[in-house]
Amino acid sequence: MADLNIIALSGNLVSTPEVRHTNKGTAVCNLRIANNGYSQDEDAMFIDLVLWGRDAEYAARTCQKGTFVEVGGRLVQRSYTDRDGNDRKVMEVKVRDFHAKARTIKADEPSGGGYDSGRFGADNPAPDSVPF
Repeated sequence: MADLNIIALSGNLVSTPEVRHTNKGTAVCNLRIANNGYSQDEDAMFIDLVLWGRDAEYAARTCQKGTFVEVGGRLVQRSYTDRDGNDRKVMEVKVRDFHAKARTIKADEPSGGGYDSGRFGADNPAPDSVPF
């Protein structure tokens, strides 16, 4: 029987996402979220995320520091050597499902100042009625 490695998290982005590209041109985005737990008594946990491909490009295009996100994926561990020559290990979530919560735009904000969940927008307006 295979071991189970599934994780689902939600939290706010600690910084604005920036997308990079691998040598082969694949988009990658490293993020960190703050997860506040179930109660005010718990300290926030800071969790590293890695997004690839379309999810990485979507996050960089639509999210900013403070955006509330929900992610699903698996926990991975990778090793690297730091600048001082020390071997390091990092635990991070390799994201498979990424959802950003829509923000409503206030009347005094410019029309392009907000972001949405990517479902509906200027290029893809919401339908007025369901055809069935």
